[in-house]
Amino acid sequence: MTELIRIKIIKADDENGHQKLEFTGKGGQKFTDVRRGQSFGVNTVPTEGSYAWALASEDGSTIFVLSGGEDESTRYAGLKPGEAALYDKSGQVIKLTGSGIEISTSKPIVMKGEKLDIEMSGDVNIKGANINLN
Repeated sequence: MTELIRIKIIKADDENGHQKLEFTGKGGQKFTDVRRGQSFGVNTVPTEGSYAWALASEDGSTIFVLSGGEDESTRYAGLKPGEAALYDKSGQVIKLTGSGIEISTSKPIVMKGEKLDIEMSGDVNIKGANINLN
């Protein structure tokens, strides 16, 4: 028999083929090297102290982390129904809203690739202290 348990993450390892977690579960039991499943195309690494949900066998011998890794102290909040946000622990946010896409960061934004095409049906406005075109 399996059960759904809430876990508290101690450490995450994202260096190899599958992300592995170390965490405490029901009754404070400690688990190490447990595989965390994620959706295709998205990779997140939960912070220490965040919470997630896992499936565990009754004796605790088999466990798999289903979802989560939410840290309430850094979680981006205030979205409306139908909106989405990608965020990190330092406060950087990419927010998808019904009125557009917002990117908020105090860090540099770098785009890499062979070519960049910008096609707009309206105006393009660029503001900055220094604008360099090479």
